[in-house]
Amino acid sequence: MKTLFNFLTSLRLASVLLLLLMVLTFFGTIEQVDHGLYATINKYFTWKNYIVLPDIRINGKLLPIPLPGAYWVCVLLFINMFMGGIVRIRKGWKKAGIIVSHFGILLMLLGGFVTHHFSERGYMSLYEGETSNFVQSYHDHSIEISLLNDQGTAEEVYVFPHEITSKISKDGKTPVKLVHEKLPFSFEASHYLKNCRPRMVGPIMAGQTPSVDGYALFAVATDKADEANLNGCYLKSSTGEEILLFSGAFTPHVIDHEGKKYAIALRKSIWPMPFSVQLDDFNAEFFPTGKPKKFESYVTRIENEITNKVKIYMNHPMRYEGFTFFQASWGPPDGAPGDKLYSVFEVKQDPADQWPLYAILVTTAGLLVHFGYMLIAFILRQTKKKEAK
Repeated sequence: MKTLFNFLTSLRLASVLLLLLMVLTFFGTIEQVDHGLYATINKYFTWKNYIVLPDIRINGKLLPIPLPGAYWVCVLLFINMFMGGIVRIRKGWKKAGIIVSHFGILLMLLGGFVTHHFSERGYMSLYEGETSNFVQSYHDHSIEISLLNDQGTAEEVYVFPHEITSKISKDGKTPVKLVHEKLPFSFEASHYLKNCRPRMVGPIMAGQTPSVDGYALFAVATDKADEANLNGCYLKSSTGEEILLFSGAFTPHVIDHEGKKYAIALRKSIWPMPFSVQLDDFNAEFFPTGKPKKFESYVTRIENEITNKVKIYMNHPMRYEGFTFFQASWGPPDGAPGDKLYSVFEVKQDPADQWPLYAILVTTAGLLVHFGYMLIAFILRQTKKKEAK
């Protein structure tokens, strides 16, 4: 136990872990160009990957250099700094600043842990005058089944969330059963595709992939911008009906069952907010080349008939009720001066949203205390030397 304790608290271990983080960040940054941010984060920084292989190729061949996943490197670094910088370190005024600085770094690492496991990210797109109270996920998809009334609007919505849809296999050998206690039928879901397009099935492909009314979903190359991928899957209901679900479809698939109509759709997951946001005005300035110079949104936050005017622009988000709204983009992508534009907000719900700021302030305070103490001690020593002479 003593040997293990000495190893976990050693400065050598801390140096190796910091070096590994630098190397992993370097390779992650390089790979982001070709593979996209989402895929790179899921490769290097998720808790699911204990070992990662950087995409290092020589003459087109992958060079297998295994490295530990950055998440677990940070876990070891947290243990090392807590045990070495808080538990083992000699206590006293001389070390007070160092201890405070270690607390700041530990708070930063802990904030990363909370964000990784408990935060949600999505987006909200609004034209001027539009109001919304829900956020749409960038990446996660869910299957929604809506019971329609006579006017064609949803009376009730039954959702199979991303935790279920993510388990649907790419083949038909192990279909996932979709059962809801309030639905009079169930489904078997299979042949899930990350990025696909519906096409007519020719004679050669007939029978090789599930088709409905002469159409099937065919896989295409995934986009490195994960949010641009259009997902799809095949459903077979307990009543025998076959359905192709495509997230790029403009309208849901509607089925009749026992005199009632149900709309079925595969779409990006949504999560509600306790308040609404209305876009009052969106301003965009362009360079002579047509590229955006800056863009800003004037919104009204509405909660229980109480309104509040807020301006959202670059590096000045709106924070409220645990939600943070960043001015992320605008559209349409090919828009030009004079076109009707919409504003895109990135919305983040993160319990540790401000923890990095607090961590920096604590670390800075600790360093100021430490270096201030060292400076005063140095001045006093020099004064004593002069007096001795």
